Amino acid sequence: MSGKLTTGIAGVDEMLSGGLPEGRVYIINGPPGAGKTTFAVQFLVNGALKGEKCLYISLMEDPRNIISDMTNYPSFNILMLTKAKRIMFIDMGPKLDDKFGFTYGGEEKEIIKSAISKKFREKIEEEELQPPTSVIVANKIKEIVEKEGIKRLVIDSFASIKFSSDDEKAERRDTVRFVRQLKTLGCTTIILSEMTEPNEYTIEQFAAHGVMFIHHFLNKGKMVRGFQIIKLRGVKVDTDIFEMGITSNGIDVSRRKLTTV
Repeated sequence: MSGKLTTGIAGVDEMLSGGLPEGRVYIINGPPGAGKTTFAVQFLVNGALKGEKCLYISLMEDPRNIISDMTNYPSFNILMLTKAKRIMFIDMGPKLDDKFGFTYGGEEKEIIKSAISKKFREKIEEEELQPPTSVIVANKIKEIVEKEGIKRLVIDSFASIKFSSDDEKAERRDTVRFVRQLKTLGCTTIILSEMTEPNEYTIEQFAAHGVMFIHHFLNKGKMVRGFQIIKLRGVKVDTDIFEMGITSNGIDVSRRKLTTV
């Protein structure tokens, strides 16, 4: 039987009866500004400080911005852990790739763009806006995880992955295939999702081993955050919503239960 990985988040490990069962796939849902990125990075920091190699895959935000934001939490020591390659941040978002297999950015990108034909440039710029496919993301992640010996993985975010078909049945199949491939990696994976309604279940939630939700709502006229475990296979959990705060040391979940009315 596999062990558990502590999240390093006060209150959460107690709710999880010691931590997340390792080697599984979990989804954290929540609206913008709820604290999903902080939760995910805090989870990686906890592992990195224990000597585990951790990986953050960004499909939307420039990883440099994420690292910069995380320096607001001194206890994370994010710059030290990044420089030591205990936590790797990799950008897998839409890129400007030409048809000869070259990827470029910054000043070099602008020079090359000015040198190619307008028609070709417009085609490339259109493709640059397209999200990466699930197959590309899964294969690249597998390669990195195996090469680097990754123990903890974060994917930000599920909504940024392009599936192969607009057909609902085909997309469901691709989604399940993607999550199942993540399950074979041997590392503990957290996928961030922008879903804002906890009762609107999606196929990836059914496929994952566990689903957690960070709420951000008005409670008695005051905006508060709440943390909730929707499901966790094989572990008995309290599914009530508990008050969550974000301090200078990161996320802290209290044992005070909240109501959404």
